[in-house]
This record gives sequence, structure tokens and C-alpha cells, in this order.
Amino acid sequence: MNSLFQKLQFKTLVLRLNKNYSTTRLVNKEKQAFDELTQEKINAFKNRIEIPFTNEKVIFQALTHKSYDHARVPTNERFEWLGKRVLNMYVGEFLEDSFPDLNAEQIQDLSQVYFGERKLSDISRKLGMQYMVRWKSHSYNSPAEGNHGESKVLGKAFQALVGAIYSDQGSKAARDFTRKHLFDQPINISLVMELDQPKRRLLGITTRKNLQEPISRVLKETGMFTPVPYYVVGIFINDKKVGEGFGDSIESAESKAAKDALIRNYTNEDRSFDLETQVEQPENKITFFSSGLE
Repeated sequence: MNSLFQKLQFKTLVLRLNKNYSTTRLVNKEKQAFDELTQEKINAFKNRIEIPFTNEKVIFQALTHKSYDHARVPTNERFEWLGKRVLNMYVGEFLEDSFPDLNAEQIQDLSQVYFGERKLSDISRKLGMQYMVRWKSHSYNSPAEGNHGESKVLGKAFQALVGAIYSDQGSKAARDFTRKHLFDQPINISLVMELDQPKRRLLGITTRKNLQEPISRVLKETGMFTPVPYYVVGIFINDKKVGEGFGDSIESAESKAAKDALIRNYTNEDRSFDLETQVEQPENKITFFSSGLE
């Protein structure tokens, strides 16, 4: 009887091991296929974006995130740095020419809404870059975090691609590529109206709509004791994140998060009301953090 029981246990163990081995082998095979950036893929991608790179090492590098292979291969950080500045210049020129009556802050807000990291991530996906960029997720077992991480990686990869085009093909090619893929979308300037005093305005909206008062939470902080601290703050209403902002101080990050919440969730009509009669507190006295930072 014991012998039969031991045989059954052994068979069960073998089946489990085979199942785990097959699953692991499948996952590793899929990841390996994703990691391989073949010449065939590169050629197809070049044809898709219509950029005849002269130095193909440039495009391999532009599509390699710093997380890939522990940065033992050339990564896209330098191209990302260059592309970000090139994009800022082209986007700034485009918005200045298109909307001469907007002030500098409104131009900056439009830039963030239509050409920020989220939008660049969407454009990357349209170009199929999610199948090209080599990177390693630190949250492989968490789909929600992984998707958020992928969006950031793809947004930065688009910046790196623009930087690579600028480096390899020159400013005209980079400008034409940017114009083709970024500037063909309709822009609604009402999105950036009534955004002054964002915390005060957000508080006024939630009061008028009988919503729960917003709550701010620090989502990320780095370099606290250095000359360049960095904070990411999220604003939540009824436990749902409605806005996110970053800055070199918690106050700055919270203000940007409030503005992000206004843009993402409320129309210009929602935001248009007399602040003086709705909210007595001045902007610099309002915070959505509890007594202790969360």
C-alpha cells in the first residue's frame, strides 16, 4: 500500500515538474523572441517610419532601454536626452506659431497635454515600437505596474528615436518626422483654460459637485538629501487617482498633480466659476495631504 502511495506521489511530482518546466520554457521562449532585435525587424521598422538610417547601430541603440541586459550594451539614454530637447524646440515653435495669443504657461500646459510622455507613448504604439524596444520590467508579475512601466519606456523610446534621427539624418529629417507624427492632431485650447490656482479650483469643483475632498499622496521620491530632489505626487478622489505631477518639491508636484486632475477629468465649463466666492483659502494655503505626508 505504501509502495503504491509512493509511486503516485512520484508521478504527481513528475507531472508538476514537467508542467512548470513547460510553462517556464514557454515564458522564456516568448521573452527571448521579444528580446531579439533581428535585421528583418529593423528593416521592417525602417520602412514603416520611412527613415533610411545610414548607421544601423544608431537604431539598435535607440531601441534599447537602460534596463536591458543591465546596461551592458549601448542604451538609448543619450539619444533620449537629445531627442527630448529637440522635441521641446519643435513643439515650442509649433505651438507659438499656431496659438500666438496664449501665454507661456498655457503653451507649456498644451505641450504637456498633447506632447507629453503619455501621448508619445501612444504614438510609439502606433508605430509598433512596443514590439521593438528592448527592456526588462521590474514588475514582470504585475500587469498593472508593468503596463504603466511600458508606457514610460515607450514615451522615452520615442524621444530617443527622434534623437537618433537627428543624430544620423540631421535636423530636417527629425523635424519632418516630428511634424508628420505629432502635429497632425486637432488641438483643443479650452483644455488649458481656467487652470490658474489649480488646487483651489479643484477644491471648488469637488465642493460644487458634492464629491469627496481630494487626497494627495507621495508616489515616489528620490534624491531627498541632494541638490536635485524629485517627487511624484498623486491626487485621489474616492480612492481613484485623478491626477499625477512631479517636481523638485512636494508643493510643486502637488500643484502639477492638481492641474493634471483638472485637465484629465473636468471640462472648461466645470472649471469656470468665481474662485473668490467658492473657496476662501488662498492657493498657497491649500494642500490635500493629511497632517502627515502619506
